[in-house]
Amino acid sequence: MFGPFTGDDNYGIFEESLKNFDLSEYRQMFCDFAHWIYHGVIKQSEEIIQSLIVPAILEHEAIASSGIYSQPGNLNRYLFTKVFVL
Repeated sequence: MFGPFTGDDNYGIFEESLKNFDLSEYRQMFCDFAHWIYHGVIKQSEEIIQSLIVPAILEHEAIASSGIYSQPGNLNRYLFTKVFVL
């Protein structure tokens, strides 16, 4: 059984080759890949947030127009019923 972790002489050669391994050739590829992942995550986040914006604005306008902020007792009642309705 031979390999880099068996304690034979090949281990030193394997370790030395890893030290001399140059990733500068792949720098642009890694940069492009990271850029692609970043844009994918941002795009998905935008789509999720966009689908939540309109209902949030409509709910905010409905709460604001109902006069709930002018009467403190109604706010507690509204929040209590919202928790149990969901």
